[in-house]
Amino acid sequence: IPASPLVLRHAAASNTALIALAGAPVDIIYFNTHGSSSAMELRDMILPGYKLLQRVSLHNYPAIFNNACLSWTGVGRGFLEIGARCYIGSLWSVDAEQAATFAIAVMSRIIQGTEPIAASIHRTGADPLTERAYVFVGPAPARLRSSDSPSVDQKETLYATASALLNHAAEIADSGPSPDSPMTWPVISTLAENAQTLCDEIDQRWPETSIS
Repeated sequence: IPASPLVLRHAAASNTALIALAGAPVDIIYFNTHGSSSAMELRDMILPGYKLLQRVSLHNYPAIFNNACLSWTGVGRGFLEIGARCYIGSLWSVDAEQAATFAIAVMSRIIQGTEPIAASIHRTGADPLTERAYVFVGPAPARLRSSDSPSVDQKETLYATASALLNHAAEIADSGPSPDSPMTWPVISTLAENAQTLCDEIDQRWPETSIS
């Protein structure tokens, strides 16, 4: 069950982040970027499909929504090969404003679990040319969550998510380039800020003292 969104923007939206978080317990990854028939653009580099296969392995089998031009014909198959559960991508170039309209409708449906992911890409309010550009590849009944998902302890979920973010920040700091390098610091900083936000929410909603 989705616990918290993690937004990586600007310098943190990098190849380094994709590699570092590939093993995280992530349910869905959404890309809002540019693409071509052979690659996708991340903040620190253009990532061709063949380098994606060499560098990334998605251990938690997340769903992927790559909202970029030519995102199925470019790197779509590569994401399925590295462990994506299913994939939404485009067959041709799309208008940015219409792509945003499409994405808002689709992501809302996916997260709410009101219908299978495959059905969520229809009747989105985007113009027909844009909507027809997108394809879903994966099991037709696939959902991010079911409508009858069991309830969870929200406090424990927030705490576990904050802990996971900090653990990943520590792992990134301990491996590869120096923690304060331009490659790693934006990702570490974003993870820590998100963890702090979750901790602040816990303190506000459950102000009583606890071991957690």
